[in-house]
Amino acid sequence: MKPISLLPPQIKIRQREYRRRLFYLLAGAFTLFTFVLLNAVFFFLSAAVLNRLALVQQERYLVRQQIDALGEYAALHEQAVATARILEDALGKEPDRHALLLALALEAPTGIHISHLSDSFDGERGELLLLGFASDHDTISFWVERLEAIPQLAQVDCRLTVERLEHERTIIHFEISAVIEPGEPAGGRKGIVDL
Repeated sequence: MKPISLLPPQIKIRQREYRRRLFYLLAGAFTLFTFVLLNAVFFFLSAAVLNRLALVQQERYLVRQQIDALGEYAALHEQAVATARILEDALGKEPDRHALLLALALEAPTGIHISHLSDSFDGERGELLLLGFASDHDTISFWVERLEAIPQLAQVDCRLTVERLEHERTIIHFEISAVIEPGEPAGGRKGIVDL
């Protein structure tokens, strides 16, 4: 069954127009409300961004003031760097004697006795001279091989071995020489800081 309307056609047309106007009015109100809401959200977001920007600018200003206050120390730093370079040039490339002596002690096998140790260094290269004694030739040759593995030494050579009878035992006196390689520049060692 179909509903039958007894209203005149003019009233039906007015009702349709009223519903259409009401629909357009509600759609316009919704659009306006959405626009106002988005505007408010963007306003608060931009206010937060502007607030953060003001904080960053204030922080940057404070850092710039601290940098300007420390400007006098930049000249002192440059002077310290120049002094370190002069010191490095004056010291040259001295070998690290402490590390060299430690390596000699660690590489010495049991049965090696050092009676004399001398070194000289002229700024470019140096010489190491070891005098001592051992109970046999194998121990001496083993030590020479181990000395060749020390990075600061080059051209390790056993110049002389002499057998002697002391206290009814055969003792072999030796003389070992080696070239001392230059170390790293003095500015690269501890104590001098290059900022």
